[in-house]
Amino acid sequence: MKIGNFSNDRREFIIENMHPIRPLKNYLWNEGLIADLNHFGIGLSKACINKVFRPLIHDYRLVYVKDRQSGEFYDINRNFKNLPFDTFKARVGLGYHTVESEYKDVYASFKILIPEEDFVEMHEVLIENKSSENRDLSVYTYIVPHINLSEHQAYTKARYES
Repeated sequence: MKIGNFSNDRREFIIENMHPIRPLKNYLWNEGLIADLNHFGIGLSKACINKVFRPLIHDYRLVYVKDRQSGEFYDINRNFKNLPFDTFKARVGLGYHTVESEYKDVYASFKILIPEEDFVEMHEVLIENKSSENRDLSVYTYIVPHINLSEHQAYTKARYES
């Protein structure tokens, strides 16, 4: 079963199999941040602060498209509903990871980029209507941030007594 191939200029590995035998891993990093991603762009990001790695983003980075006329919605990069996407590609390059899909004449691209410096993970979402009809689309993003970057876990535990 073919998983993917290198682009003509050999700068990207293009994964065309949405459901390989196991998730395919990609790592994006700079001196202060590392993102451990699978081919859907899902995974953990950690910031290195005072030589200790601390979670920055937990697991999911999802982009949803909703057709406001029909009410149908789907996530462009993970396809939890197993919809019959027309195309699916994950492009793995140095410092970035892009997931592209097309469904019902809506092309979508979701790029995750780690710049050379800073504790920053950048996201770029592009949506294109490829049909000749006007479409009323909404786009929603979903991530699970972890905002406590200190050494203390004071904000992550709670207790209730009656």
